[in-house]
Amino acid sequence: MTGLRNYSHYLSLHHLLESQSARIPQAVAIAAQGRPPVTYSRLISEVYNVVRTLKAMGIGRNDRVALTIPEGPELAVTFLGVAARATCAPLNPTYKSNHERPGVNGTNSVD
Repeated sequence: MTGLRNYSHYLSLHHLLESQSARIPQAVAIAAQGRPPVTYSRLISEVYNVVRTLKAMGIGRNDRVALTIPEGPELAVTFLGVAARATCAPLNPTYKSNHERPGVNGTNSVD
């Protein structure tokens, strides 16, 4: 396997992103057509912002957070931040209400 690095020493995706941010901060981490690229430095900064916001809201490891953000860099950043702090469930944002979403009916969801 020439050219492949052994990443088994990283404990999680979060650790890998921190390492990449320290090693190559200006490299592109997320690219999407028609959108400015997100560097590793910006990605880890935004992930930390999400984690801090959730912590300030009292959301922790045993909580569940559903995301209804359209596909794109914002979804990726938010998913990584939420997953670092709590259980994350990305949902299809095209559903018109929480009652149409499979698995959400009967929960304490907010439209």
